[in-house]
Amino acid sequence: MIVNFPAAIHTETLPQLDHPPSDADYKFLIDQLKSRMGAFGEDIPNEAISREFTSIFINTAVYITQKLSATKYADIKHQDLQLGVKENLNGTRGYGRVDYSAKFQRVVIMVNEVVYRDFDKGAAQNIVQMHSALEFD
Repeated sequence: MIVNFPAAIHTETLPQLDHPPSDADYKFLIDQLKSRMGAFGEDIPNEAISREFTSIFINTAVYITQKLSATKYADIKHQDLQLGVKENLNGTRGYGRVDYSAKFQRVVIMVNEVVYRDFDKGAAQNIVQMHSALEFD
C-alpha cells in the first residue's frame, strides 16, 4: 500500500470546531508524519508500521485535547485524559487487548485496533471492543 501524503492540509475544508487546534498543533502533526515517512518510506508493508502512523494521530489528538481541556475547564486536570497502549478489555461480546485506548477519569472513551489490510474486520473489532469497554471498564 502506498500512502500519498499531501504537502499541505487545507484546514478550511474541515468542519469548523468551537476550539480548533492551533497552527502549531497542525505543524507538530505534519512534522511527525513527515519524520516517520522519512524513516519508513511511503510503503506500509505491515501492521507494525501501520501502528507507527496511527500512534501519531492518536497521541496528537490526546495531547491537544489535554491542552485545551486544561485551559478551558478549571476542574479538569491534564492527567484526567490518558492514552493506553495494549490495554486489556473484557466484556460479554468480546475480550482481549486493544492497540490503543483513551480514558477520561478512568472511563474508556476510545478504543482502536490497528488492522493492516482488512478495514471491515478492524472496524468490527473496534465496535465490539468499545461495547466491552462501556460494559465493564
